[in-house]
Amino acid sequence: MKTKIGPGSLSLPLFLTAIFFSIKIGRTFCPGDILLKNMGIGKTSIIYNRIFISLLFLIAGFVLGIIFRRNEGANFGKWLCLILGGAMIINILTVYFFGIDLLKPFHVDNFEAWYSY
Repeated sequence: MKTKIGPGSLSLPLFLTAIFFSIKIGRTFCPGDILLKNMGIGKTSIIYNRIFISLLFLIAGFVLGIIFRRNEGANFGKWLCLILGGAMIINILTVYFFGIDLLKPFHVDNFEAWYSY
């Protein structure tokens, strides 16, 4: 039976939207900030936290991938949302409860040291 494009197919675009909100390019450029600013949501708003907005998109993509699993791309999007969302939740919990940032080795504070290889 051939699969069709349906609501489950939205799990992959929701994953890409979550990536859009969670990445930061360079020191200051974040595409999610630009989108929120253009929507009129300022940095003082309560819904401004990009990580939680990203988690909302990942949860929605995961749920759509489970409910409509026979749609085209739903299974792949579901697993991508599960992996990234799980990693984000584990990192948030370790920072909150233990004060350990698991992503600290990936932070680039000194660009000259990064490119000196």
